[in-house]
Amino acid sequence: MTTHGEVNRCPRCRARPILDLGALSRTTRDDGAEIVVCGHCGDLEAFTEEGGWLAPFTEWPLSPERLAAEERMWYAVMQHARYDGRA
Repeated sequence: MTTHGEVNRCPRCRARPILDLGALSRTTRDDGAEIVVCGHCGDLEAFTEEGGWLAPFTEWPLSPERLAAEERMWYAVMQHARYDGRA
């Protein structure tokens, strides 16, 4: 929460609140100031970085179409991934 009682929205999706400490964006890992995103976007960034299509922060907030495409790709991959029960 901000000092005025407003919720801090994620700068990447502009839809989810940043709860607790959030997640450190992968787009600023090597150069520039750190940017905190919501946990959901942190997970999607990890997935898209691994796939080689991580969106730079200059494209934020991402469009609903881009966010939906990331979700569709994540589900398509994860439904066929082997899961060994480890976190």
